[in-house]
Amino acid sequence: MTDESHHHRTEQGGGGFFSREAMGSIPWMVLSKLVLFFVYFGISILTVNALGKEKYGVYSLMMNISAYMLMLCGLGLGVALMRYVPELAARRNRFGLIHLLWKSATLQLIAVLALSMVLTSLSGPLQRLFKAEHVEHFHFYLKLACGLTGLLLLKDFVGTVFTSLFKTRTVAILSIASGILWFITLWSWLGMRPEVGTVFAVQLVSVGTIYAIGALALFRYVKNLPWEVKEFGIGKKRALSFSATVMLSSILRMVMFKYSEIFFLAAIAGTTVAGIYDLGYTLPYTVITFLPLAFLPIFTAAFAEAYVRDNSCLGALIKSYYKLLMMVSLPVAVLGSFFCPVAYRIIYDGEMDEAGLIASAFCMVLVLPLVSMPLSAAIKAKEKVLNMVPMLILQIVVNIFLDWLLIVHYRMGVWGGILAVAGTFVLTIPFRLLVVRGIIGGIHFPAAFCLRITAALAALGWGMHWVAEKTRLFEVFESRLVNMAVLFAIGGIYLGLFLLAVRHLRLIRRSDVQDFQALDIKKLNAVLGFLVKGA
Repeated sequence: MTDESHHHRTEQGGGGFFSREAMGSIPWMVLSKLVLFFVYFGISILTVNALGKEKYGVYSLMMNISAYMLMLCGLGLGVALMRYVPELAARRNRFGLIHLLWKSATLQLIAVLALSMVLTSLSGPLQRLFKAEHVEHFHFYLKLACGLTGLLLLKDFVGTVFTSLFKTRTVAILSIASGILWFITLWSWLGMRPEVGTVFAVQLVSVGTIYAIGALALFRYVKNLPWEVKEFGIGKKRALSFSATVMLSSILRMVMFKYSEIFFLAAIAGTTVAGIYDLGYTLPYTVITFLPLAFLPIFTAAFAEAYVRDNSCLGALIKSYYKLLMMVSLPVAVLGSFFCPVAYRIIYDGEMDEAGLIASAFCMVLVLPLVSMPLSAAIKAKEKVLNMVPMLILQIVVNIFLDWLLIVHYRMGVWGGILAVAGTFVLTIPFRLLVVRGIIGGIHFPAAFCLRITAALAALGWGMHWVAEKTRLFEVFESRLVNMAVLFAIGGIYLGLFLLAVRHLRLIRRSDVQDFQALDIKKLNAVLGFLVKGA
């Protein structure tokens, strides 16, 4: 980004690359993710402890089927909305916005109805494929998964449109209300009837109730927008070409990062083993990505907005985004890799100890996909997603081959699944980065910054784990709740020591501060002022 263009952005009312409206949305997204982390953490404990290994495995399989349905029936239109709604809003084109929204919603509704009919007709073969003949209500659970997919599409649609309009307070309120209603209802019902159907029913009630209200609020908001431009805005060919490519890439990514392994494990070892693998994946994924995923829709929309104003800004944006991701995800990943085994033993009362070791490995493996987030936002801003499809096909071929080799042929079980995920990334990343460099002009990955932060965190994590082991800290108290509180206390101490290390060991340099300040997030700048002298 040139000095002249940056000066122009300053005159527009923002000190950084993005509009103040875009960056002002971040606190609400972070707040909602923070609240929902604790809500979903409680839901996970309630569900696993009430259902047990076997029933949880069935529930996990159905949720993974629903996740695939959600991606297929979304048709890539969620990302298309994040790309095009800010553009229409910048042009104050209400007519074009309404046209885009109702067509997107109609296409998704048709897709979910059609796919639900196909899947329910294949209930018998699916039950045999996943060795679930012992599951009495398999067909009914599959219907519930299909119904939940429809409501989750509604949830994603409402949230995506409000987020793209930077109305994240509304998104946060809806998300928190849905999560709290889910937790309270689950806590009330699951004790009386600890069945897979109960868990689904609670989710259907909470998501359906809150997001029906959200859909009405969205309709009223868009209808009352004081915009007078009457143009179609986004052409059909442009929107569908972009969304189809996004859908393909999203499906391929899903296959690579857990979902194909779930189905391979269910087919080879049964739903119980697949459920253990899923639990070992899900909690680290939730903890490590809850802030990056909070940023993702905002940054995707903000990248598009910034690129419309200045098409030379992407390199600096990518570097800033990388550093922000590292600061919020690496501390959790490193600490989790040391403490996940003991955490799972405490949280799930010894029922899911096998999942703890899996989670420890995934804490490191799940950091790898974050490399793609800033690059993906830049590619979407340039509408060059189609250029990455050959690389995604390469990834899926490698991933499926490794799944077969490690899970089916060598019978390595859950560890074969983990190695397949990590191996796919390692074997394909050189080719992917080469293509990305050709599209964007560079990778802009801050390697030195990454090494400094990771080394400091690893030293702290190892030291705290060594102290906990030597003092037998988790054997002092018999209460599970007390030991859970000790785990959170360890996390707080670890974070405090890391911030002290940042301040006194100069882990963040002046050049890093400039990158962070370019984002123009006021609270982040205030934190930097404390951590970096002279910032």
